[in-house]
Amino acid sequence: NPNIRISNNFEDVKNDYHGLFFWNYKLNLCAVKFYETQDSVKIKEFKEGIEKIHGMYQSNYSNLFKKAPKWTLSAFNNLPNIIKNRDLHSLKDKYKGKTAVIISAGPSLDKNIQDLKPYTDKVVTFCVGTALKTVVKHGIIPDFAVAIEITRATERQLNIPEIEKINLVVSTHIHPE
Repeated sequence: NPNIRISNNFEDVKNDYHGLFFWNYKLNLCAVKFYETQDSVKIKEFKEGIEKIHGMYQSNYSNLFKKAPKWTLSAFNNLPNIIKNRDLHSLKDKYKGKTAVIISAGPSLDKNIQDLKPYTDKVVTFCVGTALKTVVKHGIIPDFAVAIEITRATERQLNIPEIEKINLVVSTHIHPE
């Protein structure tokens, strides 16, 4: 029966999971009683590994198939912006030798952002869109802002006067505003 797979290792199940997930199969895992009684730690790790793989596939499926039409539409709407913006060659070697710091949103951002301030001339800073206003509020103008949203949230995140001084890293499917 092609619906039954027998395996004695995680890699085989992991490889089979790709096919099983996209064929919309139900996955029932049954461990031989011997393994359940002999090594419960390995069984637990195996179960957690499968749950992790499932979460990854579910997320990828959700992003790829559910958001692809919006991404495609945004990419077409962005064509004029893509054409008129400068080529990346203008940045060649501009930050060579500098350490990169990635600033992202989180509960400790307000508390820890002051620790970065003395080093901003010595590092190249990348800031996610959701943290940009907080970073600027603390007097730091990042070298790059990174935005990935396909919704109007991007416009709200980047709509600050300082944006003229910041290089934007965006995908072709970013919200066109």
